[in-house]
Amino acid sequence: MKDFQIQAKASMVFVMKTSVASGKPEELRPILHGKIEQMDAQGLAVMHRVLLQLEAEDLSANITSDLSKEKDLVERVAKAVNEFRKSHPYQ
Repeated sequence: MKDFQIQAKASMVFVMKTSVASGKPEELRPILHGKIEQMDAQGLAVMHRVLLQLEAEDLSANITSDLSKEKDLVERVAKAVNEFRKSHPYQ
């Protein structure tokens, strides 16, 4: 439970700091680097897990998007094949 609380706290700090900054990478990097430099080993471990979770979520979203595109392509090819077969029946 304590690990979850620490992770939640790290997530809230991360969100709060990014909402305070303008969102420009050149302004966010020094803020994040400064916070990372001040973290103890436990805080670094939590931040690492938070970043891994963000990466996993991005990867999952990309995979879902790719699968959706692939499904659309497969459906379009199947439809084109069916239309071709209707207009060119086997004899």
